[in-house]
Amino acid sequence: RLVAKLDWADSLMQDNRAWALLPRRERKPVILVTDGNLFLQKVFEASPLVNLSVVREPPAHVPAGTVAVFHRKVPSQLPAGSVLVIEPAESCDLWEVGEKLENPIVTKQDKDSPLMAHVRLDNVLLPEARKLTPQGKTLTLAQSITGDPLYLTIDRPAGKLLVLTVNIEQGDLPLRTAFPIMMTNALGWFAGTKGDLRESLATG
Repeated sequence: RLVAKLDWADSLMQDNRAWALLPRRERKPVILVTDGNLFLQKVFEASPLVNLSVVREPPAHVPAGTVAVFHRKVPSQLPAGSVLVIEPAESCDLWEVGEKLENPIVTKQDKDSPLMAHVRLDNVLLPEARKLTPQGKTLTLAQSITGDPLYLTIDRPAGKLLVLTVNIEQGDLPLRTAFPIMMTNALGWFAGTKGDLRESLATG
């Protein structure tokens, strides 16, 4: 419970105090699999609700409740649970990786998805995105002019899966405010968007 007070004597003292009920916030373990990427490491370290571990090879086992982030290196079979894949360089059980899309332009994005809240990608440079042919039901969050998905979710019973196909080292996405917002939205989506602030509570 957060309480705000006005230290001011007036004729109605009762309205000099207000309350807000803040949600419980729990830290989330995140495993980042990468050969080294400062942008990714810093964007997760900046979140006060993330316990980050950085490894070079995909772990044999991902603990329950942990978000696994794979940068380029992807195991042939993705682990169960919450998974975020960035610039997949290899095919796996859920997609086939094709050639690079040299300079894709985002022409369509899902503005209604919580994953894209407060995110604009129409002026962002996204060179060398990977052409992806997913298997199963997908939801495209950002799409190129050629119809290729650049940011998408893939429905699977083993857990939530989110894929960003762009090369974040070549473009300017990590330098835009959209990047940390996208990562924050992703973490909230993996957590089931629990813990969001509700501006008001109904009485009774």
